[in-house]
Amino acid sequence: MKNSGCEICVAIFAVLFLKFEIIKADLNFARYNFAYRYPVV
Repeated sequence: MKNSGCEICVAIFAVLFLKFEIIKADLNFARYNFAYRYPVV
C-alpha cells in the first residue's frame, strides 16, 4: 500500500504552515519596527 497522496498532503500543509509562520513573523517585526520609529503616546 502506497500512501503517497497522504505524504503529499502533509508536505503541502507543512509548506503552507511555514509560509504562514514566516508571514506572521514579518508582520510582527514590521509592527514593532513601526511602533519603535513612531511611538504612539
